[in-house]
Amino acid sequence: GVAGAAETIWIEAENLQGVHGYCFADMGQKTAGHWALSGPGIAPEWTQGGESEWLSISCSPDDATAAATATFEVPEAGEWRLWVRYRDWRGQTELFAVRVEQPGAAAQEVEFGQKPMVDENDELKLYWKWAFAWDQRPVKLTKGAATLTLLATVAQPGHRQVDAICLTTDASYQPVYRD
Repeated sequence: GVAGAAETIWIEAENLQGVHGYCFADMGQKTAGHWALSGPGIAPEWTQGGESEWLSISCSPDDATAAATATFEVPEAGEWRLWVRYRDWRGQTELFAVRVEQPGAAAQEVEFGQKPMVDENDELKLYWKWAFAWDQRPVKLTKGAATLTLLATVAQPGHRQVDAICLTTDASYQPVYRD
């Protein structure tokens, strides 16, 4: 690549290993230790815009052990930003974690969904009771193989729904929200 150019790895959640079955949050479906396809989205998703494809994945509120993974190559060592696009419920948490593991390095696990990322009075949150949000955490990666695991770590009031994951070295990157 070009010297100094940012590196980006885009992962559609529906392409993670270990995703099976279907789980639409609006239909109350259950999962037990796995993430399931959620989509193509119904009306709320159609109104959300953003950069991702039609499908996302979900796990039920009582599922505290759902896990799905992706393996990939990190092209360059350094400080990366781990972005996740997920369902941000109005008035409740939607806790989940992302773990990144690399040979010879300590696993890094970061949590998402502790606080609202989209204003609680956003028109879509008022209408649908949720909106897709982007949030990010810093991770230090070494060049070479990596495994990313999406984890439901505790039961939550509502379904967790994850749409896309983006790892980038571009500190100025801001995902498209909706227009």
